[in-house]
Amino acid sequence: MMWALAIKRKITAALLLLAVVGLVLITNWSEQRNAKRIAAAVTTIYEDRLVVEGYIFQLSQHLQTIGDIIDDDGSAFANKQQLLTSHVKEINRINALYAATKLTIAENDNFDRFIKLCASLHEQITARDYSATKATAQQAESILVVLSSIQMKEAKVQMDNVTDISNFSALVSNLELIILIVIVVLIQVLVFSSRNNLKMPNNPNLN
Repeated sequence: MMWALAIKRKITAALLLLAVVGLVLITNWSEQRNAKRIAAAVTTIYEDRLVVEGYIFQLSQHLQTIGDIIDDDGSAFANKQQLLTSHVKEINRINALYAATKLTIAENDNFDRFIKLCASLHEQITARDYSATKATAQQAESILVVLSSIQMKEAKVQMDNVTDISNFSALVSNLELIILIVIVVLIQVLVFSSRNNLKMPNNPNLN
């Protein structure tokens, strides 16, 4: 029955080697998937958070300038209106860039409010109602503060995701290493066991 035992051990060794190949393939697939998830998270942090934070800063600067222009009594009446209109146009241009990014539900709601206030700014400047214009600009700035805080929260969420993915990937890699070591040890045990059986005489009583 030695031949049956030898075949059984060979099958066991083959299955263990197949397990090694399968484990390597699964780990490789998992690492590629995690790499894509990390890349997507980093892209979101840059394009939808850091870039947007830059848009928010620019919008805030234009709104503050609108307030400064209104407070400047030395500006000519027609020139003041022209300056204010140019800043509103620039705000609308930045808003279009902002709208093209990925917005959360809370961010979308606040941004819609901001867009409506910007439309009111245009109407008030056209009507030369500068006191209302200044009040609207201040309301718009308060919304920008909320939008900025959302960027920070969402960026932190994405960073936490990257950290979690990296930690999980490291855990899987360590687990894979342990399993591979166990499988290699088992294969070595089978090999040495087979060699010892080959050295043993079939019938010791014949000696």
